[in-house]
Amino acid sequence: MIQITFSIFVRIQRSPMCICFNQTAMNQRLFSFLLAVMLLAGCSKHEIHFITDTTYRQQVETDFEAARKLTGARQGKLFGVMNQDMTTEEREAMMFLFAYMPLNDMADYDGFFFLRNVRLAFAARDTFSWGKTVPEDVFRHFVLPYRVNNENLDSARAVFFRELIPRVKNLTMKDAALEVNHWCHEKINYQGTDSRTISPLGAICTAYGRCGEESTFTATALRAVGIPARQVYTPRWAHVDDNHAWVEVWIDGKWQFLGACEPAPDLNQGWFAGPALRTMMVHTNAFGRYQGTEKVLKSYDKFARLNLLGNYAPTRQIAVKVTGSDGKQLPGATVDFGLYNYAEFYTLHRATTDENGIALFETGLGDIQVWACDTKGNFNLSRLTVETTDTLILQLSRMQGDAFVYESDNIPPIVREPAKVSESGQKENERRLAVEDSIRNAYISTFINKDEARALAASLALDADRFWSVLQRSRGNWPAIKSFFEKAAPANRELALILTETIAEKDLHDTPEATLTDHLNRYLANGGTLTPDDHRRLYVLNPRIDLEMLTPYRSLLADSLASLRSRDDAASAGAIIAWIKEKIVIDSVNNYYRIQISPVGVFGLRRSDPSNRDLFFVAACRALGIAARLEPATKMPQYYKDGWVNVSFATGESQTFVAEKGRVRLVYDPKESPEPLYYIHFSLARFDGTAMKTLEFEEMKPISQFPGEIELDPGYYRLLTGNRLSDGTVLIRQEFFSLAKGENKKIDLLVRHEQASLKVIARWAETPLKLSATTIVGWIDPETEPGRHFLVDMEPVKESFEKAGIRMQVFATDIATGKKLAGRLPKETVVSTDDGWQLAKSFSKATGLKSETALPAFIVITAGGDVVYYTSGYQIGTGEQLLKTMQRILREK
Repeated sequence: MIQITFSIFVRIQRSPMCICFNQTAMNQRLFSFLLAVMLLAGCSKHEIHFITDTTYRQQVETDFEAARKLTGARQGKLFGVMNQDMTTEEREAMMFLFAYMPLNDMADYDGFFFLRNVRLAFAARDTFSWGKTVPEDVFRHFVLPYRVNNENLDSARAVFFRELIPRVKNLTMKDAALEVNHWCHEKINYQGTDSRTISPLGAICTAYGRCGEESTFTATALRAVGIPARQVYTPRWAHVDDNHAWVEVWIDGKWQFLGACEPAPDLNQGWFAGPALRTMMVHTNAFGRYQGTEKVLKSYDKFARLNLLGNYAPTRQIAVKVTGSDGKQLPGATVDFGLYNYAEFYTLHRATTDENGIALFETGLGDIQVWACDTKGNFNLSRLTVETTDTLILQLSRMQGDAFVYESDNIPPIVREPAKVSESGQKENERRLAVEDSIRNAYISTFINKDEARALAASLALDADRFWSVLQRSRGNWPAIKSFFEKAAPANRELALILTETIAEKDLHDTPEATLTDHLNRYLANGGTLTPDDHRRLYVLNPRIDLEMLTPYRSLLADSLASLRSRDDAASAGAIIAWIKEKIVIDSVNNYYRIQISPVGVFGLRRSDPSNRDLFFVAACRALGIAARLEPATKMPQYYKDGWVNVSFATGESQTFVAEKGRVRLVYDPKESPEPLYYIHFSLARFDGTAMKTLEFEEMKPISQFPGEIELDPGYYRLLTGNRLSDGTVLIRQEFFSLAKGENKKIDLLVRHEQASLKVIARWAETPLKLSATTIVGWIDPETEPGRHFLVDMEPVKESFEKAGIRMQVFATDIATGKKLAGRLPKETVVSTDDGWQLAKSFSKATGLKSETALPAFIVITAGGDVVYYTSGYQIGTGEQLLKTMQRILREK
């Protein structure tokens, strides 16, 4: 019988913090279970130290007292729990968590939440046989912490512990880790989503997540049963435009990896094992002051970032020596080691030069760009080939305002083959995966269906199609959304529908009814209309500001800040600015995970980092009925008064948005194919005094959809274009220019192209395919993450394929899978089946190029059997590469 785990969903509500149990017998049993865990933990010996190293323990105590001073009015809600009766182990574990937790957790959760997590961690240690084998420091950094990365928190540890006990208690540590991953796969599988990391229980409710959510979910589940686990992350691949996260587990004295929610027969197996051999950085965060033996990329007082790249790929340490314009060594300069990805240089590591002007970095064997800058804005940049470079000497000979073009061909690390994986257990693993898919699909089948939604819409007097769209996208959270509509006054239900159509899809997955009700009712109470125009809908009614989880902030802020509201929006915004500057302490250090703090959390803690202060300003404005936003490209806070007005907290003043602008017209060849897309082929960045910061325009927005003139703040800018070739090499062009106030500037958007002709890389002379012309042939499993990525890649180029009449023949394993593919591929595509991948194996045998072992695999093959393009395995951008290859063939003809 399937268990719907979300039926025991324990949701943590924020500010004030409490645990809300669904009123079911199952949840009552969970409460009794939690209470028993806490009582059991409290009965253990009081004098056993959690931190046995006296020096380290004293440091934790010092850091604990420093953290206590940060919490202001929330000190009682956080630290009052320390007055509870608890063991020495529990007390020291609580001090460790409080000493090093990020600011957002201090603002949005209470002390009892952390005590429950501590007691559950110790209960897991004492329940399972492997608990006593985990070293103290490994447990401290990778079992005890309640947070994996930047996810929203909930009571997953309690839910997971209870559900997993019978499945893993009698297994070895290694088998338990593998079994937990199978359990995780029952709950969620891969699907791309936005960059807010949903809570683990929210992921169960949704039944899918992106890789960052899958790895957070899996690490949480492993920690729940006392197995040390951590999310490891390659922030950007070198050979394709994307990133990936997976999980490492500490098993019997050694860290090993697994694909999160992607069970394999054994550890150290996964589709990403090959790509990881080409990566330039793999890192993880260690909670607290870290004194372990692994390489530290950067150490901070509250956490350390560990460089794990050597576990996966060949590495080399490089040195950059920075000199001033006079040629003398320059201490204190900022050095960014950047990797091209998504039409920008992503900073893998930022360092400061030592007294000799030197900065060090250990990375992979590909090309990076080094950018160095001093405090006066003098800078320089250079491509660096890691494999052949020991030391780069970089003279800061350029100045802010210099107009120049810099071109480079950046080459990724070479392809390396991963170790061969035993096929032992593969068939049984595939059988289990199919069963787990059926369990997850059985849960998904409990979601409300279209007929039920239409009937409910009729009873609520709502448009059936729009209402069904909202409920369908809410996934397992549909009961909360349904309840929201039912509780809304009949006259307000159309506005309720507008609200749910305005928020992000992920907000529908995990927002409680009470949160939506707070925003709906208080918007109306503040004079909001039932039929807001787009401006009021997006910037007053809309509770979502950036990428934060939605919280019920509107009523509290509207009541607490009511005295700041006047008839004039500008005067009211000015009063909010003054209140923030007086009441909120700015702390740029302690919110180190860069997680967004709820507006209520900022209000209660009276401490915030700059970005969450800006978010709080917007929330306060909207709560008081003033249109406000974070400007999409720069994230500058703004309110609306006869135009958008920038808010500067540095001066406490506001500046008119329109009058300060310059304008840039990007000129491009409309015949360019594929059409340049933002964050794929080009980007704009502005100098922030230290480095170029990319403007956050809409991802994948075609250049033709940008306005004829782009309004920008005056400053120093860079237009970057990149053309990634099939082998991962990128042809890059960077143009630097200045823009003055009121200036109109024309800049050519130039994309560099490959000059060499296509070459025959293999022959499939005896191909059973009947080809009358050059054709794309591919094999794909759409149920895998690489297969799903390929289908997403095809979406922006699908129309170009159809216009050009490009032929594709794609093979799936069976008819049912083939039907899933047909609607997502260009019209000229023929979808067939390749039972047991026999055709793929024939291709591999004839050419020596693997296909069936690393899907998806694609070739471009001529009628005579010449293969001129080949790709296999995880490759982001394959659709574009196939299009460019076919277009080159047509041009050469």
